[in-house]
Amino acid sequence: NISNMSWVLAKAMRLSGTITGSLDAAIVEAGLELFDCQGLANTAWSFAIMGLQNIPLLEAMSGAVINSLDAAGAMKKSGCSWNPRHLASTAWAFSKLSWVDVPLLTALSSAAIRRIDEFGNQGLSMMAWSWATVSAVHVPLLNSISGAARRRIAQAAAQDLSNTAWAFAALLVLDRPLLAAIAAPASKKISDFGPHDISSTSWAFAKLPMHNTPFLSAIAAAARLRLS
Repeated sequence: NISNMSWVLAKAMRLSGTITGSLDAAIVEAGLELFDCQGLANTAWSFAIMGLQNIPLLEAMSGAVINSLDAAGAMKKSGCSWNPRHLASTAWAFSKLSWVDVPLLTALSSAAIRRIDEFGNQGLSMMAWSWATVSAVHVPLLNSISGAARRRIAQAAAQDLSNTAWAFAALLVLDRPLLAAIAAPASKKISDFGPHDISSTSWAFAKLPMHNTPFLSAIAAAARLRLS
């Protein structure tokens, strides 16, 4: 299975130019139209982890993903449905590779909206991050992410909170209910925040701006502690 092979190589992170070229050729030879949703998602993720930017192949993969999605976010072929993990990892992968493909992200987002209540906090933050990375706003998706994130914000990890806040701020989307919801658990979990989480979240609240004194005080205290 080529998608599994690329996944293993990405995990190992040991690639030579020869192996990379062989992998590209194997994917082309196999035919992307034969890949199911998991195969497409795993291959895209693997390429992002390995930093492989084969433009013709990315174009072909993008087209294959778009063609495989219908309005409900399910495969046109029977037996495979794009679940939240597939949708989020594929969106993340193309954005991680700096592949600005609004039609692709729009197709993935339309499917994600229909299944938004099935997303975990990490998947929600990945979808938001994907749009922010290419500096494009998809209002229906962001509204859906905001509502879903607020419903399960108490269970969110520090990275999910910081990435979501950063994404909305990077897109200059001032969603006060969401940011207020992020601030409450973030203040309690501030000890779990790493330096990157602290800088991303503080930047987000300053950028919009969203003044939440208790939260900003907690961030300042955490920053001082790490600098001492």
